[in-house]
Amino acid sequence: QQEHQTGEGHENFPHSAYIAIFKYSVKLSDQMVPKQALVTGAASGLGRELCRLLAADSYELVMVDKDGGGLEKAAESISETSGIRARTIVADLGKHGAADRLFAELDQLEFDVLINSAGFGLFGYFAEVDWSKEEAMLQLHVLNLTRLTKLVLR
Repeated sequence: QQEHQTGEGHENFPHSAYIAIFKYSVKLSDQMVPKQALVTGAASGLGRELCRLLAADSYELVMVDKDGGGLEKAAESISETSGIRARTIVADLGKHGAADRLFAELDQLEFDVLINSAGFGLFGYFAEVDWSKEEAMLQLHVLNLTRLTKLVLR
């Protein structure tokens, strides 16, 4: 049986699910610039857990999700446990042009970490699955993910 390794400070997070996040700060003159992270799909699941881990490592967070209520609850929970105040943005990345609208709202912020965690799945016979749902899935998983990544890297 293989033994699970855990990350330092994350004893309850098994290695199989642990994503290494590199810790660093950028020094400009004598000031330390806070580390910034942008996380999509941040209201629940893996996105929310990664936000919690980033906050524990003192990252300033921008949390994005289409579920505004869940997003606010996640941000409040993270703030209570870490003291980090997260900025929340409600956005549906399954819509055409959503990455450009989101990036415009970010107003030239630069990020040390981008986590594209938003996603959903469909099931059923290929010929019978609703095209509008498939199109939204492609917008989210392929087009807006790629566009947002390119915008953040510029």
